[in-house]
Amino acid sequence: GWFQQDALRIRRAAAAAGLGLDHVLVTSTHNHESKDTMGIWAVSVSESGYDEPYMEIIARQTVDALAEAVAALRPVTLRTARGDANHLVNDTRLPRVPDGGITIVHGDDDSGAPVCSWLVWGNHPEALGSDNTLITSDYPHSLRAPVEARLPGTIAVFSPGTLGGLTPPIGVRVCPSADDPAVDECPPGTFARAERLGRAAADIAVDALVQGGVVAPDALAFRRLPLRVDPDHLTLFLAFNLGLMPRSIDEDDGTLLPRETVALLTIAQLKERGAHLMTEVDGLRLGDVEVLGVPGELYAELFVVSDTGQSLVERPANGDFADATPEAPLSPLLPADARLRIVVNQANDALGYIIPRSQWDADAPCAYDDESQYGEQNSVGPATAPSVAAAVAALYALTVQ
Repeated sequence: GWFQQDALRIRRAAAAAGLGLDHVLVTSTHNHESKDTMGIWAVSVSESGYDEPYMEIIARQTVDALAEAVAALRPVTLRTARGDANHLVNDTRLPRVPDGGITIVHGDDDSGAPVCSWLVWGNHPEALGSDNTLITSDYPHSLRAPVEARLPGTIAVFSPGTLGGLTPPIGVRVCPSADDPAVDECPPGTFARAERLGRAAADIAVDALVQGGVVAPDALAFRRLPLRVDPDHLTLFLAFNLGLMPRSIDEDDGTLLPRETVALLTIAQLKERGAHLMTEVDGLRLGDVEVLGVPGELYAELFVVSDTGQSLVERPANGDFADATPEAPLSPLLPADARLRIVVNQANDALGYIIPRSQWDADAPCAYDDESQYGEQNSVGPATAPSVAAAVAALYALTVQ
Protein backbone atom coordinates (compact mmCIF):
# COMPACT_ATOMS: atom_id res chain seq x y z
CA GLY A 1 0.00 0.00 0.00
CA TRP A 2 0.92 3.65 -0.41
CA PHE A 3 -0.34 6.20 2.12
CA GLN A 4 -1.64 9.61 1.12
CA GLN A 5 1.27 11.58 2.54
CA ASP A 6 3.56 9.66 0.17
CA ALA A 7 1.23 10.33 -2.78
CA LEU A 8 1.37 14.02 -1.84
CA ARG A 9 5.16 13.78 -1.64
CA ILE A 10 5.19 12.64 -5.28
CA ARG A 11 2.82 15.42 -6.33
CA ARG A 12 4.96 18.07 -4.62
CA ALA A 13 8.13 16.70 -6.19
CA ALA A 14 6.51 16.64 -9.63
CA ALA A 15 5.44 20.26 -9.17
CA ALA A 16 8.94 21.25 -8.01
CA ALA A 17 10.37 19.58 -11.13
CA GLY A 18 8.23 21.89 -13.27
CA LEU A 19 6.48 19.06 -15.13
CA GLY A 20 3.28 21.08 -15.62
CA LEU A 21 0.96 18.30 -14.54
CA ASP A 22 -2.59 19.18 -13.47
CA HIS A 23 -3.10 16.00 -11.49
CA VAL A 24 -1.11 12.96 -10.42
CA LEU A 25 -3.01 9.81 -9.50
CA VAL A 26 -0.83 7.38 -7.53
CA THR A 27 -1.93 3.77 -7.18
CA SER A 28 -0.18 0.76 -5.68
CA THR A 29 -0.62 -2.71 -7.12
CA HIS A 30 -1.11 -4.08 -3.57
CA ASN A 31 1.60 -6.61 -4.32
CA HIS A 32 2.07 -9.05 -1.44
CA GLU A 33 5.68 -9.88 -2.34
CA SER A 34 7.57 -6.61 -1.90
CA LYS A 35 9.35 -4.53 0.67
CA ASP A 36 7.08 -3.03 3.35
CA THR A 37 5.82 0.44 2.37
CA MET A 38 3.25 0.78 5.19
CA GLY A 39 5.18 -0.22 8.31
CA ILE A 40 3.00 -3.20 9.25
CA TRP A 41 5.33 -6.11 8.49
CA ALA A 42 8.45 -5.55 10.57
CA VAL A 43 10.31 -8.42 12.23
CA SER A 44 8.64 -7.60 15.58
CA VAL A 45 5.56 -5.74 16.81
CA SER A 46 7.77 -3.14 18.49
CA GLU A 47 9.28 -1.96 15.19
CA SER A 48 8.06 -0.33 12.02
CA GLY A 49 8.87 -1.82 8.63
CA TYR A 50 8.58 1.62 7.02
CA ASP A 51 11.94 2.58 5.51
CA GLU A 52 12.10 6.33 4.82
CA PRO A 53 15.16 6.23 2.50
CA TYR A 54 13.51 3.48 0.45
CA MET A 55 10.28 5.47 0.21
CA GLU A 56 12.26 8.47 -0.98
CA ILE A 57 13.87 6.35 -3.70
CA ILE A 58 10.42 5.26 -4.94
CA ALA A 59 9.18 8.85 -4.94
CA ARG A 60 12.26 10.05 -6.82
CA GLN A 61 12.04 7.29 -9.40
CA THR A 62 8.33 7.97 -9.85
CA VAL A 63 9.02 11.63 -10.64
CA ASP A 64 11.77 10.53 -13.04
CA ALA A 65 9.22 8.30 -14.79
CA LEU A 66 6.73 11.17 -14.96
CA ALA A 67 9.40 13.40 -16.50
CA GLU A 68 10.21 10.71 -19.06
CA ALA A 69 6.51 10.38 -19.91
CA VAL A 70 6.05 14.14 -20.29
CA ALA A 71 9.08 14.32 -22.58
CA ALA A 72 7.62 11.54 -24.75
CA LEU A 73 4.09 12.96 -25.02
CA ARG A 74 2.44 12.55 -28.43
CA PRO A 75 -1.14 12.42 -29.74
CA VAL A 76 -2.86 9.05 -29.67
CA THR A 77 -6.18 7.56 -30.66
CA LEU A 78 -7.67 5.62 -27.76
CA ARG A 79 -9.37 2.26 -28.09
CA THR A 80 -11.03 0.65 -25.10
CA ALA A 81 -12.31 -2.82 -24.28
CA ARG A 82 -13.28 -5.03 -21.37
CA GLY A 83 -12.72 -8.77 -21.17
CA ASP A 84 -14.18 -11.40 -18.85
CA ALA A 85 -11.53 -12.79 -16.48
CA ASN A 86 -13.93 -13.80 -13.70
CA HIS A 87 -12.78 -17.41 -13.86
CA LEU A 88 -9.31 -16.28 -12.72
CA VAL A 89 -10.60 -14.46 -9.61
CA ASN A 90 -12.14 -15.94 -6.48
CA ASP A 91 -14.43 -14.03 -4.11
CA THR A 92 -13.59 -15.61 -0.77
CA ARG A 93 -16.04 -13.73 1.45
CA LEU A 94 -19.83 -13.79 1.53
CA PRO A 95 -21.74 -12.40 -0.21
CA ARG A 96 -19.91 -13.46 -3.36
CA VAL A 97 -20.07 -10.66 -5.90
CA PRO A 98 -17.77 -11.24 -8.90
CA ASP A 99 -16.14 -8.23 -10.51
CA GLY A 100 -13.38 -9.92 -12.49
CA GLY A 101 -13.65 -8.01 -15.74
CA ILE A 102 -10.33 -6.67 -17.04
CA THR A 103 -10.36 -3.27 -18.75
CA ILE A 104 -7.75 -2.07 -21.24
CA VAL A 105 -7.34 1.52 -22.41
CA HIS A 106 -4.93 1.52 -25.34
CA GLY A 107 -3.41 4.31 -27.42
CA ASP A 108 -2.00 4.20 -30.98
CA ASP A 109 -0.16 7.11 -32.59
CA ASP A 110 -1.03 8.72 -35.93
CA SER A 111 0.75 5.95 -37.83
CA GLY A 112 -1.19 3.25 -35.98
CA ALA A 113 1.81 2.21 -33.88
CA PRO A 114 1.05 1.17 -30.28
CA VAL A 115 2.13 3.69 -27.63
CA CYS A 116 0.49 2.90 -24.29
CA SER A 117 -1.83 0.43 -22.59
CA TRP A 118 -3.47 0.81 -19.16
CA LEU A 119 -4.94 -2.35 -17.64
CA VAL A 120 -7.24 -2.43 -14.60
CA TRP A 121 -8.15 -5.73 -12.96
CA GLY A 122 -9.36 -6.59 -9.46
CA ASN A 123 -7.29 -9.53 -8.25
CA HIS A 124 -4.86 -9.52 -5.32
CA PRO A 125 -1.24 -10.05 -6.51
CA GLU A 126 -0.63 -12.99 -4.19
CA ALA A 127 -0.30 -15.96 -6.51
CA LEU A 128 3.00 -16.80 -4.83
CA GLY A 129 1.38 -17.13 -1.41
CA SER A 130 2.47 -16.06 2.05
CA ASP A 131 5.52 -18.33 2.29
CA ASN A 132 7.46 -16.63 -0.51
CA THR A 133 10.38 -14.52 0.77
CA LEU A 134 11.69 -13.38 -2.62
CA ILE A 135 10.93 -9.88 -3.86
CA THR A 136 8.74 -10.02 -6.96
CA SER A 137 5.86 -8.09 -8.50
CA ASP A 138 3.87 -11.35 -8.55
CA TYR A 139 1.53 -11.63 -11.55
CA PRO A 140 1.46 -7.92 -12.71
CA HIS A 141 4.82 -8.35 -14.49
CA SER A 142 3.53 -11.48 -16.23
CA LEU A 143 0.45 -9.51 -17.26
CA ARG A 144 2.32 -6.49 -18.59
CA ALA A 145 5.03 -8.36 -20.51
CA PRO A 146 2.66 -10.31 -22.84
CA VAL A 147 0.68 -7.14 -23.55
CA GLU A 148 3.89 -5.40 -24.63
CA ALA A 149 4.87 -8.45 -26.71
CA ARG A 150 1.52 -8.66 -28.51
CA LEU A 151 1.31 -4.88 -29.05
CA PRO A 152 4.95 -4.07 -29.93
CA GLY A 153 5.96 -0.58 -28.88
CA THR A 154 3.34 -0.16 -26.19
CA ILE A 155 4.20 0.56 -22.58
CA ALA A 156 1.79 -1.35 -20.34
CA VAL A 157 0.77 -0.09 -16.91
CA PHE A 158 -1.28 -2.07 -14.39
CA SER A 159 -3.61 -0.80 -11.65
CA PRO A 160 -5.85 -2.82 -9.31
CA GLY A 161 -9.62 -2.86 -9.63
CA THR A 162 -11.87 -3.97 -6.76
CA LEU A 163 -9.84 -5.87 -4.16
CA GLY A 164 -12.23 -6.11 -1.23
CA GLY A 165 -14.71 -8.87 -0.81
CA LEU A 166 -12.12 -10.59 -0.94
CA THR A 167 -10.79 -11.16 -4.44
CA PRO A 168 -7.57 -13.21 -4.75
CA PRO A 169 -6.41 -16.00 -7.05
CA ILE A 170 -6.61 -18.34 -4.05
CA GLY A 171 -8.76 -21.35 -4.89
CA VAL A 172 -8.61 -20.71 -8.65
CA ARG A 173 -7.48 -23.51 -10.98
CA VAL A 174 -5.00 -21.51 -13.05
CA CYS A 175 -3.52 -24.47 -14.98
CA PRO A 176 -6.17 -27.21 -15.14
CA SER A 177 -4.69 -30.54 -16.15
CA ALA A 178 -5.69 -31.90 -19.56
CA ASP A 179 -6.14 -35.32 -17.95
CA ASP A 180 -8.13 -34.08 -14.95
CA PRO A 181 -9.48 -30.49 -15.00
CA ALA A 182 -9.89 -30.66 -11.21
CA VAL A 183 -6.09 -30.83 -10.87
CA ASP A 184 -4.15 -27.57 -11.00
CA GLU A 185 -0.69 -28.01 -12.50
CA CYS A 186 0.33 -24.55 -11.23
CA PRO A 187 0.06 -25.05 -7.45
CA PRO A 188 -0.18 -22.06 -5.11
CA GLY A 189 3.12 -20.54 -4.11
CA THR A 190 4.89 -21.09 -7.44
CA PHE A 191 6.26 -18.65 -9.98
CA ALA A 192 4.59 -20.78 -12.67
CA ARG A 193 1.23 -19.89 -11.16
CA ALA A 194 1.95 -16.15 -11.14
CA GLU A 195 3.27 -16.28 -14.71
CA ARG A 196 0.31 -18.26 -16.08
CA LEU A 197 -2.21 -16.09 -14.23
CA GLY A 198 -0.77 -12.86 -15.62
CA ARG A 199 -0.42 -14.24 -19.14
CA ALA A 200 -4.00 -15.54 -19.17
CA ALA A 201 -5.35 -12.15 -18.04
CA ALA A 202 -3.19 -10.36 -20.63
CA ASP A 203 -4.51 -12.54 -23.45
CA ILE A 204 -8.10 -11.87 -22.38
CA ALA A 205 -7.50 -8.11 -22.40
CA VAL A 206 -5.65 -7.98 -25.72
CA ASP A 207 -8.14 -10.34 -27.39
CA ALA A 208 -10.97 -8.07 -26.23
CA LEU A 209 -9.13 -5.06 -27.66
CA VAL A 210 -8.29 -6.69 -31.00
CA GLN A 211 -11.70 -8.28 -31.51
CA GLY A 212 -13.97 -5.61 -30.10
CA GLY A 213 -12.02 -2.51 -29.16
CA VAL A 214 -14.03 0.68 -29.55
CA VAL A 215 -12.41 3.91 -30.73
CA ALA A 216 -12.98 6.39 -27.93
CA PRO A 217 -13.94 10.04 -28.33
CA ASP A 218 -11.44 12.75 -27.44
CA ALA A 219 -12.02 13.35 -23.75
CA LEU A 220 -9.63 14.01 -20.89
CA ALA A 221 -10.71 15.43 -17.53
CA PHE A 222 -10.27 14.83 -13.83
CA ARG A 223 -11.94 15.74 -10.58
CA ARG A 224 -10.90 15.15 -7.00
CA LEU A 225 -12.44 15.81 -3.61
CA PRO A 226 -10.95 15.70 -0.11
CA LEU A 227 -12.48 13.17 2.25
CA ARG A 228 -12.37 12.86 6.02
CA VAL A 229 -12.38 9.38 7.54
CA ASP A 230 -12.78 8.86 11.28
CA PRO A 231 -10.85 5.72 12.27
CA ASP A 232 -12.59 3.36 14.64
CA HIS A 233 -10.08 0.53 14.86
CA LEU A 234 -8.11 0.56 18.10
CA THR A 235 -5.28 -1.65 16.83
CA LEU A 236 -4.66 0.58 13.81
CA PHE A 237 -4.97 3.69 15.95
CA LEU A 238 -2.36 2.23 18.29
CA ALA A 239 -0.07 1.52 15.31
CA PHE A 240 -0.47 5.16 14.20
CA ASN A 241 0.06 6.33 17.78
CA LEU A 242 3.29 4.37 18.22
CA GLY A 243 4.64 5.31 14.81
CA LEU A 244 4.63 1.71 13.61
CA MET A 245 2.45 2.85 10.70
CA PRO A 246 3.59 6.39 9.90
CA ARG A 247 0.26 7.53 8.50
CA SER A 248 -0.47 11.26 8.76
CA ILE A 249 -3.25 12.24 11.20
CA ASP A 250 -5.19 15.52 11.14
CA GLU A 251 -7.09 17.46 13.79
CA ASP A 252 -10.63 18.81 13.45
CA ASP A 253 -9.42 22.13 12.08
CA GLY A 254 -7.36 20.44 9.36
CA THR A 255 -4.05 20.90 11.16
CA LEU A 256 -1.61 18.10 10.48
CA LEU A 257 -0.48 16.53 13.74
CA PRO A 258 3.31 16.08 13.79
CA ARG A 259 4.34 12.48 14.29
CA GLU A 260 6.20 13.47 17.47
CA THR A 261 2.94 14.86 18.90
CA VAL A 262 0.96 11.78 17.92
CA ALA A 263 3.47 9.61 19.76
CA LEU A 264 2.93 11.59 23.01
CA LEU A 265 -0.87 11.32 23.00
CA THR A 266 -3.00 8.44 24.15
CA ILE A 267 -5.66 7.02 21.86
CA ALA A 268 -8.32 8.66 24.06
CA GLN A 269 -6.57 12.02 23.72
CA LEU A 270 -6.33 11.65 19.96
CA LYS A 271 -10.06 10.95 19.79
CA GLU A 272 -10.81 13.91 22.07
CA ARG A 273 -8.91 16.16 19.69
CA GLY A 274 -11.01 14.92 16.81
CA ALA A 275 -8.09 13.17 15.15
CA HIS A 276 -8.99 11.78 11.75
CA LEU A 277 -7.50 10.74 8.44
CA MET A 278 -7.67 13.09 5.47
CA THR A 279 -7.77 11.30 2.14
CA GLU A 280 -9.50 11.80 -1.22
CA VAL A 281 -11.61 10.34 -4.01
CA ASP A 282 -10.82 10.94 -7.68
CA GLY A 283 -12.60 10.78 -11.01
CA LEU A 284 -10.72 10.48 -14.30
CA ARG A 285 -12.24 10.58 -17.79
CA LEU A 286 -10.23 8.95 -20.57
CA GLY A 287 -12.17 8.84 -23.81
CA ASP A 288 -15.31 6.84 -23.09
CA VAL A 289 -13.98 5.37 -19.82
CA GLU A 290 -14.77 6.95 -16.44
CA VAL A 291 -12.37 5.84 -13.72
CA LEU A 292 -13.23 6.24 -10.04
CA GLY A 293 -10.25 6.22 -7.67
CA VAL A 294 -10.93 5.10 -4.08
CA PRO A 295 -8.38 5.17 -1.22
CA GLY A 296 -8.47 1.51 -0.23
CA GLU A 297 -9.83 -1.92 -1.09
CA LEU A 298 -13.47 -1.54 -2.09
CA TYR A 299 -15.93 -4.38 -1.74
CA ALA A 300 -17.37 -5.08 -5.20
CA GLU A 301 -20.96 -4.89 -3.94
CA LEU A 302 -20.36 -1.21 -3.19
CA PHE A 303 -19.60 -0.55 -6.87
CA VAL A 304 -21.40 -2.94 -9.20
CA VAL A 305 -25.15 -3.46 -9.47
CA SER A 306 -27.34 -6.42 -10.39
CA ASP A 307 -28.56 -7.06 -13.94
CA THR A 308 -31.70 -5.14 -13.02
CA GLY A 309 -29.73 -2.21 -11.61
CA GLN A 310 -30.26 -3.06 -7.94
CA SER A 311 -27.76 -2.80 -5.09
CA LEU A 312 -25.93 -6.01 -4.19
CA VAL A 313 -25.16 -4.90 -0.62
CA GLU A 314 -26.79 -7.29 1.85
CA ARG A 315 -28.13 -6.80 5.38
CA PRO A 316 -27.39 -10.08 7.17
CA ALA A 317 -29.40 -10.48 10.36
CA ASN A 318 -26.38 -10.95 12.62
CA GLY A 319 -24.26 -8.17 11.16
CA ASP A 320 -23.02 -5.66 13.73
CA PHE A 321 -25.05 -2.92 11.99
CA ALA A 322 -27.81 -4.99 10.42
CA ASP A 323 -30.22 -2.04 10.49
CA ALA A 324 -27.82 0.27 8.66
CA THR A 325 -29.10 1.77 5.44
CA PRO A 326 -27.06 0.22 2.59
CA GLU A 327 -24.78 2.61 0.77
CA ALA A 328 -25.91 3.53 -2.72
CA PRO A 329 -23.95 1.63 -5.43
CA LEU A 330 -21.16 3.82 -6.75
CA SER A 331 -21.06 2.90 -10.45
CA PRO A 332 -24.46 4.55 -11.23
CA LEU A 333 -23.08 7.79 -9.75
CA LEU A 334 -20.48 7.98 -12.51
CA PRO A 335 -21.44 9.91 -15.67
CA ALA A 336 -24.08 8.14 -17.73
CA ASP A 337 -22.28 8.93 -20.99
CA ALA A 338 -19.30 6.77 -20.01
CA ARG A 339 -19.40 3.52 -22.01
CA LEU A 340 -17.18 1.84 -19.41
CA ARG A 341 -17.28 2.70 -15.71
CA ILE A 342 -14.51 1.20 -13.63
CA VAL A 343 -12.93 1.66 -10.22
CA VAL A 344 -9.24 1.76 -9.28
CA ASN A 345 -8.40 0.69 -5.74
CA GLN A 346 -5.48 1.86 -3.58
CA ALA A 347 -5.74 5.27 -5.28
CA ASN A 348 -3.67 7.92 -3.46
CA ASP A 349 -4.03 6.06 -0.15
CA ALA A 350 -4.33 2.64 1.46
CA LEU A 351 -7.04 2.60 4.12
CA GLY A 352 -7.62 -1.15 4.03
CA TYR A 353 -10.93 -2.82 3.29
CA ILE A 354 -13.94 -0.60 2.59
CA ILE A 355 -16.77 -2.80 3.87
CA PRO A 356 -20.51 -2.05 3.57
CA ARG A 357 -21.63 -0.94 7.01
CA SER A 358 -24.54 -3.40 7.07
CA GLN A 359 -22.12 -6.26 6.35
CA TRP A 360 -19.61 -5.25 9.05
CA ASP A 361 -19.22 -8.33 11.23
CA ALA A 362 -16.59 -8.09 13.97
CA ASP A 363 -18.74 -9.28 16.89
CA ALA A 364 -20.43 -12.62 17.50
CA PRO A 365 -22.80 -14.02 16.44
CA CYS A 366 -21.47 -14.09 12.90
CA ALA A 367 -23.55 -12.78 10.05
CA TYR A 368 -23.28 -15.69 7.63
CA ASP A 369 -24.07 -19.16 9.00
CA ASP A 370 -22.08 -18.44 12.15
CA GLU A 371 -18.93 -18.37 10.00
CA SER A 372 -16.27 -15.82 10.94
CA GLN A 373 -14.93 -14.03 7.86
CA TYR A 374 -11.75 -12.11 7.16
CA GLY A 375 -11.68 -8.37 6.54
CA GLU A 376 -12.55 -6.18 9.52
CA GLN A 377 -9.11 -6.58 11.10
CA ASN A 378 -7.61 -4.72 8.15
CA SER A 379 -10.13 -1.89 7.87
CA VAL A 380 -10.11 1.60 9.35
CA GLY A 381 -13.67 0.99 10.57
CA PRO A 382 -17.38 0.62 9.78
CA ALA A 383 -17.82 4.35 9.07
CA THR A 384 -15.41 4.25 6.13
CA ALA A 385 -17.81 2.92 3.48
CA PRO A 386 -20.58 5.47 4.21
CA SER A 387 -17.97 8.27 4.18
CA VAL A 388 -16.52 7.13 0.85
CA ALA A 389 -19.98 6.68 -0.69
CA ALA A 390 -21.03 10.18 0.38
CA ALA A 391 -17.79 11.64 -0.97
CA VAL A 392 -18.22 9.93 -4.36
CA ALA A 393 -21.76 11.30 -4.61
CA ALA A 394 -20.43 14.78 -3.85
CA LEU A 395 -17.53 14.30 -6.29
CA TYR A 396 -19.86 13.64 -9.20
CA ALA A 397 -22.16 16.48 -8.19
CA LEU A 398 -19.28 18.84 -8.98
CA THR A 399 -19.32 20.72 -12.25
CA VAL A 400 -16.13 20.15 -14.23
CA GLN A 401 -15.01 23.23 -16.21
